[in-house]
Amino acid sequence: MISQGGAEYQCLNKNALQHEIKQLKIQCAELKQLLLEQIETNLTKQYSKALKELQENLTLATSNCQIYRNSMNFLAQEKTTQEQQIKSFQNEIQQLKKQRDVEKNELQMIIARGNHNCLTWQRHIQSDYIKFNSQISRNTKRNQRIRLRIQMKKVRIEEEDFIL
Repeated sequence: MISQGGAEYQCLNKNALQHEIKQLKIQCAELKQLLLEQIETNLTKQYSKALKELQENLTLATSNCQIYRNSMNFLAQEKTTQEQQIKSFQNEIQQLKKQRDVEKNELQMIIARGNHNCLTWQRHIQSDYIKFNSQISRNTKRNQRIRLRIQMKKVRIEEEDFIL
């Protein structure tokens, strides 16, 4: 239970709080008004500044458009020049390809002659090798016969020496 003194205190406290709330609402309204005025002033200044910047930008844009037109004309001339250079390079490439094909054909003919010569030399070398081996074989057989004769002569000489 709340005593009478406590109830009066609560009532006073409630009144004080309500009064404080009213004061805060008034202060809020005043602050709102001040903020609105300040915002309006700032917006006016910003609008003036933005308008001035827009006018400057319009002047710059006009100048840039002229520069752009001049650049586009220059680029068109450059494009024409480059297209002519490309055609010239393409013609040069075609000539180089033709020259390469001619040189390639010449090289193939040289290689074919070289291969033919190589085969001819290979046949000659094989033929010479076979002849050389035959000669070595004949020489080896002859050398063996000569050795046999020499040995037989040695044996006869030894027999003659023995008999004497």
